[in-house]
Amino acid sequence: MLILNNDEIESLISVETSLRFLEKAYSQQAGGKAAYRPRTDLYLPQTTRSGVYAFKSMEGGLTDPPVVALRLNSDVIRWEEREGRIVKNKIPQAGSGKWVGLILLFSAETGEPL
Repeated sequence: MLILNNDEIESLISVETSLRFLEKAYSQQAGGKAAYRPRTDLYLPQTTRSGVYAFKSMEGGLTDPPVVALRLNSDVIRWEEREGRIVKNKIPQAGSGKWVGLILLFSAETGEPL
């Protein structure tokens, strides 16, 4: 399995190419040749020193190419008041002030990680 960071991904695929793949995926979804699970959010009932822990996940799969993607986010958040409104603020707690998000790709033919 290969793990790529954002900079490596940006050097491999352009925004235009990404949009073409998204268009193809939405077309497959409209044609009944794709499946997805809407995002679910899990908030732990206790707060940490920095905020509240939130875990998000969602999946989607295509038949052409036969691939399934699992997206995960592991965040610490705070609810803060800004200009009279309550807003969610993600706190970059992971090493060097980063957030944690992963997209895992699997072959829908063999089940193997890609």
